[in-house]
Amino acid sequence: MTFETVDQAISEKKLWRAKEILQGRLSHPDVDLALFQKYGEVLLEMNDLIEAGRMLFCSGARDERFREAITIFLSRSNRRQPQRFLAQLPSSIRRQRHLAEFIASPEFERDGWTATQLSRLAPLQTHVSTRPYQRPHRLTSALFIAVIVCVLALSLSGLYTTISFAVRTLTE
Repeated sequence: MTFETVDQAISEKKLWRAKEILQGRLSHPDVDLALFQKYGEVLLEMNDLIEAGRMLFCSGARDERFREAITIFLSRSNRRQPQRFLAQLPSSIRRQRHLAEFIASPEFERDGWTATQLSRLAPLQTHVSTRPYQRPHRLTSALFIAVIVCVLALSLSGLYTTISFAVRTLTE
């Protein structure tokens, strides 16, 4: 993933625009550590230390200039329950439930991603040829229309019976 438009927005001092661009890319299902780091750096420039720390922590970058933001993020997070801790992270990281213990560990805090753990990142499995399940709306609609027609028919029949009875009663 390239960051030319982000870098251009940063050079023009439009940090909010760079943030918007990067936020849009965060919805991508695959883990992109460079994206997390770039987004964290933009947030750091905007002085949003907690969010910057969250992104920089996920990126695995452990530069000295990131230490304060990461420390602030971790000070507000409880890592005793790894799955709950994972829930605070971006969706592409949350999908890596099998790595929850590692991500919540002091080793990850200190060193970031190791080659072994990077190799264990699970790609999102999608089947392009498979269509998503769609509920059969035709059957539901047909049943609804049939019920409405029956109710109307019964109402008309009841109305006819009532009028016939009233006419007979009045003519007697």
